[in-house]
Amino acid sequence: MRSAFVIGGTGLVGRALIDALQADGVEVIALARAPAAINELREAGVETLPTDLAGAWTWSDEIARAEVVFHAGLPRLRPPLRRLGARRRAREAGEA
Repeated sequence: MRSAFVIGGTGLVGRALIDALQADGVEVIALARAPAAINELREAGVETLPTDLAGAWTWSDEIARAEVVFHAGLPRLRPPLRRLGARRRAREAGEA
């Protein structure tokens, strides 16, 4: 069976990717942080790893099992992210 490892499997892009992969018969392993999202993925038949990018050393075996790795994850942003805050952070990032 074909397999894929998805980083950021609970986001908008990651979840759509997982749905497409499963529809194509691919076994999916997904990285996820939020407990509710982890449960949702598990109910959909996805093997989940409840961690984030900071715990990269904990999922090397799962990556080795996968034929392909997709990175759809985003860094955790300081809430709340409003339009003015987003502009300020983009300007600060550009200055750095």
